[in-house]
Amino acid sequence: MRRAVRLSLLSLTLALAFAPAGHAARSAVDGAGMLDYTRPPKLEIGQWVKYRMQSTSLQGFKDDYTITILVAGEELWWGEPCFWIETWTEDAGESKRQMASLMPYTMYGDSNATKHVTWFLRKSIQGLAPDGTASQVIHRRDDSDLLARRGAPQEEPVEIKRDTLGKQSTTVPVRTFDDCLKTHQLLKMVEQVTKGDSTIYYERNEERTQFRTLDVPLTSLAREDVDDHQLGRSWKLGESSKAGPLQTLERARGSFELVGMGKGELTPELVPERYRKPMSQQNAAQKAPAKAKATKKTSG
Repeated sequence: MRRAVRLSLLSLTLALAFAPAGHAARSAVDGAGMLDYTRPPKLEIGQWVKYRMQSTSLQGFKDDYTITILVAGEELWWGEPCFWIETWTEDAGESKRQMASLMPYTMYGDSNATKHVTWFLRKSIQGLAPDGTASQVIHRRDDSDLLARRGAPQEEPVEIKRDTLGKQSTTVPVRTFDDCLKTHQLLKMVEQVTKGDSTIYYERNEERTQFRTLDVPLTSLAREDVDDHQLGRSWKLGESSKAGPLQTLERARGSFELVGMGKGELTPELVPERYRKPMSQQNAAQKAPAKAKATKKTSG
């Protein structure tokens, strides 16, 4: 939920009041982070899934948009086999926002793939240059990542609890999926700061219930329900007993449902055409002119 407002502590300090935040800036979503990297990498160029996100909040914000995730191609990048994921984010009445990410096949089965997707990002395309060519940006890891000791445990900025709730069917616009694995995740973030002569406390509880099945390609996700509850309070230094109960700052509820899936019906819009085919076919196409040239030289 992009408009499930995440209030910062700085905004809470304003007159010690919990002012509602404004609309979040619109941006393209990177669907590469939604792929299921725990399953075998059975990707096929042309595969796609489409989701609809709907949410409402106490502050009156609403979201209703779709996300299309497309396997747009393959590329051998510095000797490493990679795949291109192109994502389209669409709101009614607004122009489509697109981006593409080049990811390595080696991230499948890596325990860090889900937690730290950006570690594996090789290149991205945020749009097209004036001449119509793709503006590719090479991704480089942050210095802090490179200096961290290999294998050192990563501290989670929030408390996360996950539970498996067994098998259950769910119905989404595509169809009914039987025997989905139902999971529940609670993400809790707590922050407390002192500003002037006051202490400010902020708490965010985000609950996600997912229905996952291998019958859904790429993501394994049929449906996700989200409840994002944000609370806070403030008190004068040394007067915590007078703080009073937590106040609800914002609460947003939404659903993320599979509305389409298929293969071959969509055409990539960002990934260069030469990469929109398997690497085996790309190699064959490169070898063909060289072989023809060598044959002509021999016959001559």
